[in-house]
Amino acid sequence: MTIRLVALDLDGTLLDPYGKLTPAVRGAVERLSRGELRVVLCTGRRFRTALPHAQALGLTGAIVVNNGAIVKDLATSETLQHAYLPDSEFDEVVAHVRWHGPPLVYLDTYRDGVDILTEHRDRAHPFQREYV
Repeated sequence: MTIRLVALDLDGTLLDPYGKLTPAVRGAVERLSRGELRVVLCTGRRFRTALPHAQALGLTGAIVVNNGAIVKDLATSETLQHAYLPDSEFDEVVAHVRWHGPPLVYLDTYRDGVDILTEHRDRAHPFQREYV
């Protein structure tokens, strides 16, 4: 059996406890990337926070982000595949969070380098101030 693709996570795998890529990790990923083997980052992170690491590693092609819900092209930021909730389930979640939870945070398609939008209900809410 020939291995054609290696999928790697960032947090707890490639990044050290300080969120940095060590020279050893960079070298290992560079060696993996040579030839026909494809190296793909697969992370729970948003595209905006994963992209600098993919660029630092010199990766090309696709990246899997948002806990596997979105696959994007690293060169163009184009969404290649997505697995969004069906509209009815999405509407239920939004209604529930609006009633019980913190301000909603939305993700867009990374146009103009931005992938987060928020409802402006309570800008002072700790969740919104810390997360965004």
